[in-house]
Amino acid sequence: MITVNNREINYKIGMSVYDALQESGESINNMTLVVVDEKVIALDKLKDEILNNGMNIKLLHIVSGG
Repeated sequence: MITVNNREINYKIGMSVYDALQESGESINNMTLVVVDEKVIALDKLKDEILNNGMNIKLLHIVSGG
């Protein structure tokens, strides 16, 4: 299993971070930090970053303002 924002999804061999986000239904934009096991992943590398079973993905939405 992979966890995306505390939601478990089935792990598949060769699954990328991008694949996991698609599977979970989570959406991201330029104001989203994607963190995999406490490592920030650049948005342009989501398809390149391959997951292992048991990994944890957190999405942190950056909010600006005062």
